[in-house]
Amino acid sequence: MRKFVVSILLLTVSLPAFAGQYGIQVGAFQEFERAEATQSALEDAGFNTYFSEIDGFKRVRVGPFTSKEKAEAEAKALWPFLVARFGPNEFERSWVVEEDREIENAPISPVDGPAHIFADKPSEDLRISSNLIEYAKTFFGVPYRWGGTTSEGFDCSGFVQYIFARANYQIPRQAKNQFKVGETPSDDELTPGDLVFFSTYTRGASHVGIYIGNGEFIQASSGEGSVCITPLSKRYYSNRYLGARRILSLDREVVKQMTALVNN
Repeated sequence: MRKFVVSILLLTVSLPAFAGQYGIQVGAFQEFERAEATQSALEDAGFNTYFSEIDGFKRVRVGPFTSKEKAEAEAKALWPFLVARFGPNEFERSWVVEEDREIENAPISPVDGPAHIFADKPSEDLRISSNLIEYAKTFFGVPYRWGGTTSEGFDCSGFVQYIFARANYQIPRQAKNQFKVGETPSDDELTPGDLVFFSTYTRGASHVGIYIGNGEFIQASSGEGSVCITPLSKRYYSNRYLGARRILSLDREVVKQMTALVNN
C-alpha cells in the first residue's frame, strides 16, 4: 500500500480572498478523490478546509487564520487527529513553516522558462537562499519518481535542478555532475541553500538534497516516496555523506560555464 504523505505547512495564503492570512497545508494530491476524502474527514471532525490547486496538485488546507500564532496552535491540535484518523504509519512527521509571500504569489512557469521570483544580484545571497528554500518546501509531499524533473514527480537530482532553475541557476541534471559544480564549504560551515551529497546505491555522488538549516535537508527520497525533510544525523545518511557544494555564492554565468564543462 502506498504511503500517504501528509505535511503540515504553515503558509501565507495566496488566494485573493485570504491574502495576508495563514493556512495549514494538510496534503498535496494528484487524484481529486484522495483530496476530497481527506477534506471530508477534516470537515467531519470540525476543521474548516479549502482547496488550493498549484502545479496540478490539489492541496487541502485548514484555515484561514488571521495570525501565524493561531495557525500554529491549530496545527498542534490537528496533528494528533491526523494520526488517530489515518494511522501513525500513513504519515511523515509534521512540521510548520511560513512561506515567503513573494514566492507564493509569483507565477510558476515551466521548467524551461523559470519565473523571476529570486533576486538577480549576488550580493543578495541570503535572500536568494531563503526564497529558494521556502520555494522548495512548497513541494513537500510531491511524489518521488525515478527520472522525474517536474512537479508531477521528482528524483533527487531532478528536484534540485528544478528548484535552482527557479533562482535562474543552470546546474547539471545528474547528482554526480552536480557534485562537480560550486565551491566546497567545510562540513561545520554549511549554510542554507548548500547542496549535500551522499553515496547511496553506487560509489560516488549518487544522491543529493538541499540543506535548509538546523541540521536538516530537503530531498526527493525514493525510500520515503516523496519530497521530505530529513535530519543529516539520520544514520543512513550520516554514514553515506560525501560533502557539500555551494552554488549560490557564485555568479550565475560562472555556474553555467561550470555546468557546460562537466556535461561535456
